[in-house]
Parts: sequence; C-alpha cells; structure tokens
Amino acid sequence: MQSHNTAQPATGGPTDELLLSDVRDGKLDSFGVLYERYVSMARAIAYKHTSNNTLSEDIVSEAFVRVLQALKNGKGPRTFMG
Repeated sequence: MQSHNTAQPATGGPTDELLLSDVRDGKLDSFGVLYERYVSMARAIAYKHTSNNTLSEDIVSEAFVRVLQALKNGKGPRTFMG
C-alpha cells in the first residue's frame, strides 16, 4: 500500500520525496511536477473555504510560492501531502 508521502502519478514517475529533494538541490523543474500534481486539489480546497475563484487562486499561488521559497532555503516539507 502506498502512503501519501510517496505519491506518484498513475503513470509512474518520481515520488514526492524525490521531487522535493530535487528542488532543494536547485532542480526547479521538479517543482513544476509537484505543482501539476497538486494544484487542482489545492484549488478545490481553497474554493471550498472561500467560494471565490479569484481569492482561491490567490491563496493557491501564495501557498505554492511559500513552499518553493522554503525549499530553496533548504527547509519546507519532506513530504508534500504526508
């Protein structure tokens, strides 16, 4: 059974942990993979709490920017949804 913290797309691909590690190592393309993997879920959650598309997009954008900044500083999550 696969836990959230090793999430992979149905077609396979790198785990979240590997992608997060890659971002910390300066491989920003890996952040794009994480973004694509989780942006729809993040938008749905933000909209559920705000019922406002514009505000939801702002919240999601800010959240991803903060995660990226933390990762670039060697911090941030070790798992994306764990």
